[in-house]
Amino acid sequence: MATDGCLLLESWRQGVFVYPEGEPGMRMFLWFYEWNLFGAVNPGHHTSAFPMNSDWSVWDKTVSADNTRAVVANDDIRLELESVDDGVELILTVRNTSGRDWPDPAAIIPCFNPGPPPHGEQYGYEYKRNREFADLDSTLTWFAGPGGLTLLDNRSIHFNHDLRESVERARRRLGGFEFDSKWASSPVNSHGGLLIRESAGREWVTGIAWERHLSAQGHNPWLCMHLSANVGPLKRGERIKLRGRIYLFRGSKEDCYNRYLDDFQH
Repeated sequence: MATDGCLLLESWRQGVFVYPEGEPGMRMFLWFYEWNLFGAVNPGHHTSAFPMNSDWSVWDKTVSADNTRAVVANDDIRLELESVDDGVELILTVRNTSGRDWPDPAAIIPCFNPGPPPHGEQYGYEYKRNREFADLDSTLTWFAGPGGLTLLDNRSIHFNHDLRESVERARRRLGGFEFDSKWASSPVNSHGGLLIRESAGREWVTGIAWERHLSAQGHNPWLCMHLSANVGPLKRGERIKLRGRIYLFRGSKEDCYNRYLDDFQH
């Protein structure tokens, strides 16, 4: 059964949303998922993960009766979610059925966001945006930079320092990236698989983490956080399993960062 203060899970059209028990207005949405990078799933270095004709029924979404566990899956990708004391544990399993080997920087991008844009009901969205986590002026979102938490104040993409050389090789080979016009490549690398956002009143904090990441980016039209899960290298026919976590609790960005360090760096 759900315990007092735990995070609860519910499904929505494009994935699962999470909220603290008794605080449904503080929900955060996981759009699973939005983009592929560097040959993951589809050929090409930047491809959409939208299902054909935006038919999200191709993803099977199930939620347990007590709203503490959920699964989002298709034939090749499976995300398991389970509520834990300080967040939601994520287990991502990806199988490469593309007929190609995927390179080191291959990644997928779930979109972690405060909810649909204004007037979303016109497009069939049932839920409204959580203004507490909207960060309209880009002053409350942070990534793990070379010296610790670093403000993410624009739409530039920060690549994992361990994979930057692979990314730059791809850039030289391609003569640039299709996403350069919207996500300029920052010279500042990310040094941890974490994105954090404080609430407007700085009473709450939320975040998403992956044990292996390619990049950190945000502030797109959905006012989202894009932390890409690195699923390469992956040979054709093989699987990879990654651990991740969603955080959402009363506290500070430093509290969230320290929990991430305890969960993934120790």
